Amino acid sequence: MFYGADTDQLRAHAEVTTAAGKRCTSLFGSITDTVASIEWVGPDADRFRTAVT
Repeated sequence: MFYGADTDQLRAHAEVTTAAGKRCTSLFGSITDTVASIEWVGPDADRFRTAVT
């Protein structure tokens, strides 16, 4: 709880934070899809895919 905070500024910050979170989720999905589509085999590829997904 924030006592004395500007309510409008907090709402604006919440909107920006929510939008950034949605953008991150979208980017993570794109990265996961790209990694899955790469033709790369071997233990390094397996470790990388495991780390990304």
